[in-house]
Amino acid sequence: MELNLNNFKSQTWVMLILVFAFAVCSSTLFIYIFDQELFFKTELIKLLLLSLSFSLPIWFSNSVLFDISVNNDLDVETVGVFGSLLSFPVIYIP
Repeated sequence: MELNLNNFKSQTWVMLILVFAFAVCSSTLFIYIFDQELFFKTELIKLLLLSLSFSLPIWFSNSVLFDISVNNDLDVETVGVFGSLLSFPVIYIP
């Protein structure tokens, strides 16, 4: 199976960028606020993996709950973007 990136719609690219930005930026800032020593001593790849491990479960649960609550047949891009938008404040409320 060959993956051709030219076949992706622009909406799909925007969705991927938003999901990645909300997932990585929000939890990276969370790590910086609560443990600056860990933030500065960790390598970039490890920091990205740690950030994704914080935010992806929250993003996934928000996306599923949004999809269930809307009761419409929404495409994956819309559900992913709204899951990202809902995940951003959830990380910062505590």
